[in-house]
Amino acid sequence: MSKMSDNLLDYVDVAEELSEFTWRSPRWQSEKLIAASPFRDDTHPSFYVYLADTASAKAGSWGDSGTGERGGLVRLLAELRGESSDEVAVYLREKYGVYADQPAETFALPSIGNALAKAAEIQRVRTLQPPQGSTPAYVIDRGISPEICEQAGVVQARGAVAIPWFDRKGRCRAIKYRSISGKSFWYAKGGESIRDLVYGIESVRAGEVALVESEIDALYLRTAGVQAMATGGAELMNAKKAELIAASGVTCVIVMADHDAAGQRMKREAVELLRRYPSIAVKVAGYPARYKDANEVGDITKIRTYIAKSKYVRKIPKLR
Repeated sequence: MSKMSDNLLDYVDVAEELSEFTWRSPRWQSEKLIAASPFRDDTHPSFYVYLADTASAKAGSWGDSGTGERGGLVRLLAELRGESSDEVAVYLREKYGVYADQPAETFALPSIGNALAKAAEIQRVRTLQPPQGSTPAYVIDRGISPEICEQAGVVQARGAVAIPWFDRKGRCRAIKYRSISGKSFWYAKGGESIRDLVYGIESVRAGEVALVESEIDALYLRTAGVQAMATGGAELMNAKKAELIAASGVTCVIVMADHDAAGQRMKREAVELLRRYPSIAVKVAGYPARYKDANEVGDITKIRTYIAKSKYVRKIPKLR
């Protein structure tokens, strides 16, 4: 049965949508999430999102007490997902079944305009121009070679590092900007959601490839001479990424996860999804827990050793 309401947000599970993202210093309360702002360097958590309707605010309403900025859930998800508000509205309608039984041509409310009608006119593959900027000193200071930065198209511009995401054919599909003065990040408008992409996939060839969480980790492993890809975040490993990896022609994926709880969840998810593909062997690379992630190891010789000592969790069966 389709859900008939003029307000899409009546049906959205706000807490579920927000749990898809990694928050800094989060405090989950019954009516509100309080965390550090995802849009700026926020040392004292001042960002909040209402999880349920209250006497003074609707579920999904958010604000930043540090800047005074406020908004609604669709706008927030658009910024977090790197999509337009129209695309988020369509995603939410499809997920929660609002007007699901109506013909596509009538699937439109003022909040999304003619988004679905226009979708057919939009090129299926959204591409961006690779970013322009200077040598990324911030990234090079983390042990990544200038040559690898150049190959990956990573530059520094407007107080941030610009990291382009390419598809298998080398088309720029998204650009992630990471502040060089804090942990905030954002995406170029008009790009693909990185949930549907794998970072570094354009650079890999047949054989073994490491799978890590962050782009910086992948670039560091490439500096060490190791083929590497990244999910873009611990919470972003999904079936679509596994499908893309399987189609890339690699024969063995070495999962090298961060040591925090989120990273370990990512490892389990990656192993579970990738072992479903008969053509891919799966390994796990261990390294000392004193290092949070691969980049923190800070020694490319050690990285090579940890990769070389990785253990199989699934081998490709030999044909008799």
